[in-house]
Amino acid sequence: MTQEELIHQARTLLKPSPVRPCHLPGWFRRALLREFGSDGSSGGNSIIYHAIDRVRDATRWRMNWLDHWGSTLYRGQRVFVSEPYGVCPEGIREIAALAARCGCNWHLDPNSWWFPSKTIRILIYQPT
Repeated sequence: MTQEELIHQARTLLKPSPVRPCHLPGWFRRALLREFGSDGSSGGNSIIYHAIDRVRDATRWRMNWLDHWGSTLYRGQRVFVSEPYGVCPEGIREIAALAARCGCNWHLDPNSWWFPSKTIRILIYQPT
């Protein structure tokens, strides 16, 4: 079975919500710009990387948790999602710091869209 067939089979079985690639939900874009400003660009890549650079300890390299990112629907709202192959403890601290500074909630979910059973899902969403 090919990797593409395995992914299709896992998506059919697990039914993760699909991801709109490289899309920042409007509410999250506004929160990032309000809290972190910008590097002069209005593109989603620039905005999210600029924010992460502001919460990251610049003296230490760590696994990048921002991978296969975009937006998806979660509990009826458009939320930010990243689906890396893994995340280290420092990455968890970055996610928590970013979410806290933007007034958001977050959690990890094993049911990802990118490559179910191989990647994890990180959701950042507005409090209800």
